[in-house]
Amino acid sequence: MEKKIKFGICEWSLPWNGRFGIQFASELGFDGVQLDLGPYQYDLPLSKERMQDAYLDAGAKYGIEFPSMTVQTVNNDHTMTAEPGLRDFYLAVKALKAAVDACDRMGIDIIMPPHFYRNVIKTEEDVRRTAMAYKEACAYAATKGKIFASENAMTRDEFIAFKKMAGDPENLKIFFDTQNYWKHKGYNVAEMYKDLKEFCVPQIHIKDGEGIISSAILGEGDSKFYETAEAIKASGFEGWIIFENYYDQSLLAEQGHDPWKLIEKDFEIARKVFG
Repeated sequence: MEKKIKFGICEWSLPWNGRFGIQFASELGFDGVQLDLGPYQYDLPLSKERMQDAYLDAGAKYGIEFPSMTVQTVNNDHTMTAEPGLRDFYLAVKALKAAVDACDRMGIDIIMPPHFYRNVIKTEEDVRRTAMAYKEACAYAATKGKIFASENAMTRDEFIAFKKMAGDPENLKIFFDTQNYWKHKGYNVAEMYKDLKEFCVPQIHIKDGEGIISSAILGEGDSKFYETAEAIKASGFEGWIIFENYYDQSLLAEQGHDPWKLIEKDFEIARKVFG
């Protein structure tokens, strides 16, 4: 019988990544790992078939699924808010399309570009440029049956307008997160989930923090995690709950020298909350 709730963890939340990360995730009891395409500086590692095969082999060996893939390079290197026609914009769209190809070969359906840090959408020009990038990328993804799930801090009305500007593609959705809306905009996250859930893919990042991203055990930060979790449960959510706390980084790592124990503590909380 298929699980109604599966637990995954972001690759960058593990104490190590690659094959060791897949092994660690399995030993900790996770069902899956959310992967990342990789940095531009290393030529987008997961766009390479040999790297894809290494992950697929490790996943098969340790019983780990890959529910989605992020494109962190657009957050850190070449952004979707860059001026169209310039190199940065071209490379951002190229990375999105490379993620589509990688996911197509690896059997992954959802691609998550984040919109924070360098890729944050602030101005009307940012909205227009990012919408242009998604319009092109979503058209390409549709040919392979893939979905782009944007991780952002938009309100319902903002996302509807943004999606329309991108050509209203059916395969442009939202990747929900339990801290971002509070951390970046001061919104009540539970209310945001109620407003946005119809646009969201069935995968959610869970994390918490006291003023800083991914820096507190679930429920011990200021994002009202338990209130958001209750809203998620009340919606009848079925899908992936994906951990995104930074267990081996400051400030969370300062609570203990063993990131495995911190992960286990969050896992105990998540199991109680989501079942």
